Amino acid sequence: DFTDLNSGKWYYDSVSYVVSKGLYNGLTTTQFGPNASMNRAMFVTVLGRMANVDTSKYMGLAFSDLEAGMYYVPYVKWANENGIVLGRSDTIFDPEASITREEMAAIMYRYCEYIGMDMTPKNTMFMERYTDRNEISDWAVTYVEWAVGCGLMRGMTDHTIDPLEHASRAQVAQVIMNFCDKVLYR
Repeated sequence: DFTDLNSGKWYYDSVSYVVSKGLYNGLTTTQFGPNASMNRAMFVTVLGRMANVDTSKYMGLAFSDLEAGMYYVPYVKWANENGIVLGRSDTIFDPEASITREEMAAIMYRYCEYIGMDMTPKNTMFMERYTDRNEISDWAVTYVEWAVGCGLMRGMTDHTIDPLEHASRAQVAQVIMNFCDKVLYR
C-alpha cells in the first residue's frame, strides 16, 4: 500500500490499474510518487512490461550511457531494436531525463505501430481548441495529434496541451489506462 495515494484524486483509478497489472512499481515500497516526473527509462520499462517482453532475449547495452544491471536495460534494448524508442543520439539514451508529453506521444505511436495497430490518422480539427498547439515540436505534431485524436492523451486544461512539459507518473498511468481502454481493446 502506497501512503502517498489519495482515493479522491483524479489519478487514483489509473494508478491502481497500472499497479494491479504489474506495469509500475513504486518509487519505494510505500511511496508511489504520483506527481514525480516519469523518466525515459521508466516509460520504456512500462511499455516492455505491457508487451510481456522476455528480457532474457535482450542482453547488452543499446546505448553507452546505460548502466549494466539496471532494471530498464533489456527494455530499452527491446524498444530500440524494434524502432519504438530512439536515443538522444546514436550512443546516448538519457535514461534519467524526464519524458515530455510530446515524447510520450511519439513513443506510444511507435509502440502501436510495433504491435500492428491501424495508425490511420484521426480527425485533427479538435487541435484548434488548444492555444499552445504551435508549441508542439515540428517532429512531434503527427504523434501528438494522433494521441489526442484517439483519446490517449487529453489537454492539461481545456485549452492547453503542454507538449513540452514533463509527464508525471500519474499522467502516464492515465495514458496507459486510456490506451488499454480506448485504443487497444475498443
